[in-house]
Amino acid sequence: LVRIDRLAWKGDDVDVEARELAMAWSPFDLVSRRFSVSGLGAKHIAITMRESADTNTGLPATLGLPLEVAIRNVGVQSLTWTTPKGSGAVTGITFGYAGGAKSHALTNMRFVTPDGTLTGGVTIGADAPFALRGEVAFAGAAEWQGLRADARVAGPLERLDLEATGTFRDAKIAARIVATRRAEVEAAARQFIRKVTGVRN
Repeated sequence: LVRIDRLAWKGDDVDVEARELAMAWSPFDLVSRRFSVSGLGAKHIAITMRESADTNTGLPATLGLPLEVAIRNVGVQSLTWTTPKGSGAVTGITFGYAGGAKSHALTNMRFVTPDGTLTGGVTIGADAPFALRGEVAFAGAAEWQGLRADARVAGPLERLDLEATGTFRDAKIAARIVATRRAEVEAAARQFIRKVTGVRN
């Protein structure tokens, strides 16, 4: 078991800091070009993003890794992020990860936020056009108490197809969004929430 009090990484546009990490792994796996972790935990992870002078936001031709990575149990007590436009936080994060030269997969995901809990899994191809497929479920809390939704997303990152069904109190909800840019996804999601719930966001 490896314990690390603080681990920090500073980039041109992003800073990441992790506190009180614990990791169970076998270094002998590296001989077979594998990085295998049976457990990874952190008390807190903070991500700070700054304005970038580089307007090129395109992804590289590949996201493949030089070795196979498997992390079976990841747990983070709290995650906070800060951007030039705002900040946020989630708690009780758990998931598993497997990735390598061909794909990356998050399994058994669970994210707890003040608005509710998100669970599910997602897989993305490591090479362009980065085919993505996933299924998630959301159970609302606080002002979203009574919201239950299931969503499926598929397609390359340049054209995502999202379908969602569920209930919010006494109303049934269904939506399909096809988006080619992040701004389109965000605008469509806000419009859908206002229409169904009457809550402005």
